[in-house]
Amino acid sequence: MKVCAIRDEYENRNTVLGYLFYYERSRDFFIELRDDLDAGEFPILLSLFVQKRTYSIGREWSARWVQARIVPRDRQNLGAILRDNGLSEYDPYRLLILGNGRCSQDECAVFPVREAELPEWLHRRRQKKAAGVASLSGRRMLVSFRDGAVALADLKKKMEEDRRFARILREDDIFSKVQRLPGGHGITWGEGTDISSEWLRENGIQIPLTGTDLYSALPQLVTDTGEVCEKYLCSRQYVEQMAKKGRITAIKNNTRGRQFLRYTVDDAME
Repeated sequence: MKVCAIRDEYENRNTVLGYLFYYERSRDFFIELRDDLDAGEFPILLSLFVQKRTYSIGREWSARWVQARIVPRDRQNLGAILRDNGLSEYDPYRLLILGNGRCSQDECAVFPVREAELPEWLHRRRQKKAAGVASLSGRRMLVSFRDGAVALADLKKKMEEDRRFARILREDDIFSKVQRLPGGHGITWGEGTDISSEWLRENGIQIPLTGTDLYSALPQLVTDTGEVCEKYLCSRQYVEQMAKKGRITAIKNNTRGRQFLRYTVDDAME
């Protein structure tokens, strides 16, 4: 992960407006804005989010903000530009840093900073990002957060309002393939289907458990094929037959075999 401070250089103010996070493996950008400044102190695009009291900007609009400050991918002489700047491939982050993110649209610039230099308000905000996520029936999502909070969020209505979620809403198998966004900025099923941590936290029902409680309980509630075979002295084929007959409930596959709800195994084997 790399982090840059977003500074407003208008009339040499050098005011830090927020921070830009870049995750190298996924090549995703996320912007975190200060919440103690008025919308008028931000350039137009960022001010639109501040007016809505949205201070954590998702990867789609964060990427658009970055793209407005670098050479576009479809530039005719892109190859020559990359070579002239010592780049072997199109790298949005390195292109951004080469010009410190300056553009003709505003007076903002970006400057790399170390994570240790980030302000306390940003550390507090990052603690409210998603730590873990699990899909449940009825288009519900169980989310744990870095500060230990746990919430149960019903996503059905939100998905019904956006056609990009149509297939996810319709098919259980796709819904179950949810992933956590880099840095815990939210959850996703792919490009254009992100839901922010802020939305999940604000719209979810807070559960009086901590993330530690949740993770401690899971091994007691779930078992796998290997453990079932060892405990009940049976073969993997027998376990699979029990699952096919519906005697035990399978919930996930892993490298050791399938995972099952422990109580259904105990009920069937006892």
